[in-house]
Amino acid sequence: MFRLQRFFSSTSLVFILVTAVLLGFFYRYLSIELLLHDGENKNVATTQVLANSLWPQIAPLLVEARPVAVDADTELLHRRVAQLIEGLQVVKIKIYRPSGMTVFSSDVAQIGEDQSDNSAVALARQGAVSNAFVERDHFNNFDQRVEHLDLLQTYLPLFVPGSGKIVGVFEVYSDYTPTLSRIARVQGVLMAGIGLILLLLYAALLLLVRHAETIISRQQVQLHRHVEELKKTQLQLESRVAERTQTLRLSNQKLEVEVRQRERMKQIISEREQRLQAVMDNLLNAILVCNDQGQIELINPSAERLFGYSSRDMAGQNLFSLLLVGQHCNAELRSQTVERWLAQLLEAPAERQLLRRDGSSFTAEVAVSRTVHEALSRYIVSFRDLSAQVLAEKALAESHQKLLQQEKMVAIGSLSAGIVHEIGNPIAAIDGLLQEICSDTACTQALPPEVRNDLELIQQQTQRLINITRDMSEFSNPQGEIRQLIDFNSLVARTCRLMRYDSRMDNVQLRLDLDSSLPAVVVCGDQIIQVLMNLISNAVDAINSCRSAGGEIVARTRTAGNNISLSVQDNGSGMDADAVEHARDAFYTTKSPGKGTGLGLSICHSIVALHGGEIEIESAEGRGTYVQVILPVAAMAQQPSSAVFS
Repeated sequence: MFRLQRFFSSTSLVFILVTAVLLGFFYRYLSIELLLHDGENKNVATTQVLANSLWPQIAPLLVEARPVAVDADTELLHRRVAQLIEGLQVVKIKIYRPSGMTVFSSDVAQIGEDQSDNSAVALARQGAVSNAFVERDHFNNFDQRVEHLDLLQTYLPLFVPGSGKIVGVFEVYSDYTPTLSRIARVQGVLMAGIGLILLLLYAALLLLVRHAETIISRQQVQLHRHVEELKKTQLQLESRVAERTQTLRLSNQKLEVEVRQRERMKQIISEREQRLQAVMDNLLNAILVCNDQGQIELINPSAERLFGYSSRDMAGQNLFSLLLVGQHCNAELRSQTVERWLAQLLEAPAERQLLRRDGSSFTAEVAVSRTVHEALSRYIVSFRDLSAQVLAEKALAESHQKLLQQEKMVAIGSLSAGIVHEIGNPIAAIDGLLQEICSDTACTQALPPEVRNDLELIQQQTQRLINITRDMSEFSNPQGEIRQLIDFNSLVARTCRLMRYDSRMDNVQLRLDLDSSLPAVVVCGDQIIQVLMNLISNAVDAINSCRSAGGEIVARTRTAGNNISLSVQDNGSGMDADAVEHARDAFYTTKSPGKGTGLGLSICHSIVALHGGEIEIESAEGRGTYVQVILPVAAMAQQPSSAVFS
């Protein structure tokens, strides 16, 4: 059993003794430190007084060239120093030259000693003050001898009075033997007093510990009795625990069976979810799952790619935020709720305009199915992107329109050829008769001047009709899609001459600016004619839409390196930036309904591209349009174009 009183008695007594001793030594340490500080200040003051009072006697001794000896000056200085330090604690004073030689000492026997290796002298020469307390019967490290008094030894720099120049070193010995004796006596009294106080405290604590030990003994007896009772209770509890453990073991076996069954069901459900997720991930159609309020809960990767959102961005969004905000859809959405809109799509799939994240719209077929689980409705919305189908239908419509236009132009060409042939015969007969009349000089001279002028006018207009029928005959005679080397300037001039017969050109001046150095090029003549006629026709319509007179069209040809350029410039209404951007698109037109198909520039672009060239368009509203066609000089043979006249 642990003896508290015995342990406390021994440890406390040791603690009291150690504490008293430590406090006594601490007091002695503090007293000596204060003594050193006070002694240093006194010694500094003493040396200042000596230096000021005895400087005339001290100065000659510091001259290095003077021999060191005990002479009359030294004895005089010795008497003066003895008078000044009489009644002070100073017992000895020494003066050193800067070289460390002792030139004066209260102890005459020490004059002439060399202290150059004394570290304290070296420090004093540098202006530092050094202190050392040497106790009685202890070795003095500076003077290398045993002292018989308690001395405070101070080394101080010796300054020239009134100057900061160091010319020597003072060493002052102060006797502190009586002071240390008093400190020792006080130290003993202090240690005794502290010891007495601690002993009284020890006695009080000892009584307290004895009382506490008595209480602890009684508590141990009670604790022992309680432990015995606890052991009996433990035996009873162990018996009950064994019974309960057996019951729990049986229950645990049943639970293990249920857990295995649930894990099996969980594995089956997980496999089904993985198969379902694999199906969702690989479906081409976009699939969204939303609740009754239209909030999106689940999407598949196809939906992420279709709409441009990640599953995290779309989760929780309303389904209507994905619908295109067109005028028709806006009206429909404003008048419907999400439930009603989904209910309509439950009946049959429908096409809807939808909106991607980047703002682009597309057409999709939307189908909706509804499922109910645990009284909660969920809608599965499927989106099938019809963009490729719409583009295909648009391309098919464009091809169909081009085919109709081609057939129409073929029919017009055949009709024109027949009309030209029928008109050509009467005109040839009229021209023959006019030539016969005009060849009879006598007859024509007999006619009045007015008749002769009318006859010349008739002959000029007949020749004009002949030129028109010849141009139309050449134009209506198709040359096929074979490319051949042709005179490009002649082709442009002939086409422009034919376009001047158009009634829309009455208020428009068509001017040619042809480059005479233009080389021959390999092109399909009919297709280039079609391009030029379309460009001139568009220019005429642009001028007539904003001008009643003063319209001008300039057709130019130029050489540009290995290419040639054909440009058509007008001073018509012009186009804005959006119209210029979409000008080459099929079925795009700025003309009023019924006045254009929107295929002209689209066909021109196709023809020029097949020739390895390109079309450049520059236009501004109210400032006219400049269209430039750039073609290679020797175009490679490519797939024949199916373009037709517009």
